[in-house]
Amino acid sequence: MFAINPVTGVIRVNAGGLDREKHPTYTLTVQAADMEGNGLTGEAKVLLTITAGNTPASTPTWVIPDINVAENHRGPHPLRIAQIRSNQDKLWRIHYSISGPGADQPPVNLFTMDKVSGTLFVTQQLDREQQASYMLKAHAVAEGSGTAEEPMDIIVNVIDQNDNKPVFVKDTFLGKVPEASPTNFEVIQVEATDLDEPNSDNSDIRYSILSQEPKLPSDNLFAINPVTGVIRVNAGGLDREKHPTYTLTVQAADMEGNGLTGEAKVLLTVTAGNTPASTPSAVSTAKAAALRPSTARSHLHIHLPTPLMLACANSFTSVGLAVLTHTEPEA
Repeated sequence: MFAINPVTGVIRVNAGGLDREKHPTYTLTVQAADMEGNGLTGEAKVLLTITAGNTPASTPTWVIPDINVAENHRGPHPLRIAQIRSNQDKLWRIHYSISGPGADQPPVNLFTMDKVSGTLFVTQQLDREQQASYMLKAHAVAEGSGTAEEPMDIIVNVIDQNDNKPVFVKDTFLGKVPEASPTNFEVIQVEATDLDEPNSDNSDIRYSILSQEPKLPSDNLFAINPVTGVIRVNAGGLDREKHPTYTLTVQAADMEGNGLTGEAKVLLTVTAGNTPASTPSAVSTAKAAALRPSTARSHLHIHLPTPLMLACANSFTSVGLAVLTHTEPEA
């Protein structure tokens, strides 16, 4: 139904049959390719509205697809990243410009546009961690005639590069481990963060233990979950008298463990006890049993005024009297 001049970009009607009642609009996807049509390509949309009557349709609206620019691009700058063009340039001399943050608003002149060709440039390296995208407005104005096109949105996305290494939330993590801890007992969890794009390989962290000091009684007493960073006991042999502390060097690496790395220390103190600290000891259990009231059915009833009764209760308790019942004297 439509054809395009491969050199000028002018779109023309190529066949009859346009019917506003049946098909009021058409959407064309157009492509521009360098290397005389055999190289890199870019795309845009052309929305055509069919109008009544025999006069040419109104100026089509151009939709520019998002422009992607890699952060930290070495240039040279200014770097050409896109070009826009009005289909009115055969009738009028068109002046192109851009506005918005990054153009005529801070950061001013980060992006510029050639007013004759409509070529869009970026003037310096971009940093995704500073700003992930920019929204610009493109303007095409016919000389002596006012606006030739409605302003168009241009979205420039900054593509993430792996330029930030993982950083632990602490330089040194402190923990305690009972000397009789069973294998797989969880001791402590370490954590690192990465400023690169979330949910991408550039920020996908894996943890590992680089070293253990001392390496006694073996050098694999502890293991770390590579995804969660939880450190657990990996073998027996902890002995507080022989080795009261351990120092682990842990590493966090992005790119699922194959990228940039960061390190931290974990200082573990071995504590006494036959079970992990959260479990009640045998001594405390025995004391609790001794203080529970007796279940014997015999009772000793002593009728005393209340103040004296309290004093006696304290005395009897010290020698093991299990039950003391106070009954008020009869009037």
